Amino acid sequence: MNSLTRRLLLAGALVLGVAGAPVLAAAQRSPVEDAHPEVKELVLDGVENVDKSELKRNIATSESDCTNMLAKIFFCWFTKAPAFYNREYLDREDLRADLLRIRVFYYLRGWRSTQVDTSVVADGDGVKVT
Repeated sequence: MNSLTRRLLLAGALVLGVAGAPVLAAAQRSPVEDAHPEVKELVLDGVENVDKSELKRNIATSESDCTNMLAKIFFCWFTKAPAFYNREYLDREDLRADLLRIRVFYYLRGWRSTQVDTSVVADGDGVKVT
């Protein structure tokens, strides 16, 4: 192998190494550390005296789910394609605002001293928000 070929191979390997470094770094971060991980599950724990579905409609954070019941029955078992599956991602600013939204939601219904807390836990390649 002559020196020109050796230099070209070395330069190619260097370029591939530099280009692949951000991908490897991103793969090593946990979903909780990721800026906008996918919300795999949203749990409203301890909800009492109000309708959970109404509360979910009043907050910004939501979980990834099938687009409709028909897609859930026929397609979501096999594929998470964008045509059949809505991916929702965690926005930490919205999550902070959701804490206030929940307190206001309860306050307007007569529950003046409601306490609200949240947790974000890794769930596979996404997060579970409680």
